[in-house]
Amino acid sequence: MKIEKQKANMGKTGREQKAATLRLAALEQEMSDLRSQYSSNKETGLALIRRADEVKPLWENLYRLKGSIYNQARARKLKADVEAAAAELPVYRVHPSV
Repeated sequence: MKIEKQKANMGKTGREQKAATLRLAALEQEMSDLRSQYSSNKETGLALIRRADEVKPLWENLYRLKGSIYNQARARKLKADVEAAAAELPVYRVHPSV
């Protein structure tokens, strides 16, 4: 938007045109920098999503392990069946990463 406005108003005198040309070059450089930053941020975000997908099974296994430890401890404390202790364990829900 700013670039189009600057191109539409390049000035009448040589000095105004030179200043407008410099401002236009600065705006185009800023736009280029922003596009580069956007691309970098997008790639970083996708890399983090891929990494989360890789470690998701590890978290699921950790949750199951903690659940089994909880069940065993609860069964020992209540001197009850391990199957009955499982009813107290909250359900693990998988949420999509994207």
